[in-house]
Amino acid sequence: MIAFQNKAERDFEASKSIKNTFFFILAIAVFFASTLYAAFTLPFRVLWKYGTKKPAYTNIIKMTDENFQHLIKQDELLLVDFWAEWCGPCVMMNKIIEYFATKATKVQVAKVNADANREIMKKFKVKGLPTFLLICQGIEVKRHAGPMILNDLQNFIEK
Repeated sequence: MIAFQNKAERDFEASKSIKNTFFFILAIAVFFASTLYAAFTLPFRVLWKYGTKKPAYTNIIKMTDENFQHLIKQDELLLVDFWAEWCGPCVMMNKIIEYFATKATKVQVAKVNADANREIMKKFKVKGLPTFLLICQGIEVKRHAGPMILNDLQNFIEK
């Protein structure tokens, strides 16, 4: 779904044909549908999260206003995912990020809940969700706004 949305946007920017316009409008409809899905299922996902046993070990760091200064100053690359529970594309990206974090060797992965960590959002001037930042020693190396598929995420880190 994410790949379809990204392709529809790229095609529409390249050529405003009737076909590309149709797929672009369809991609916008899918985006709004995923956001509505995320909003309506939020209470159930929260109950599920707190009602089930969490895995003992995860490779994803939960970045907060309190620990972000320490985390961004590290020598290794840090991929920061700004997300929110109500954001449809963010919810779609969760499994991709979890999988990527278990396989990544060149980068550490951190997630920032945008609703709970406004200071980090201000510091990095994040306006939309999801947004991904690649940080090395406290300096932003790259930024990507919008969802990505696993291959796009790997290319974002590599280049």
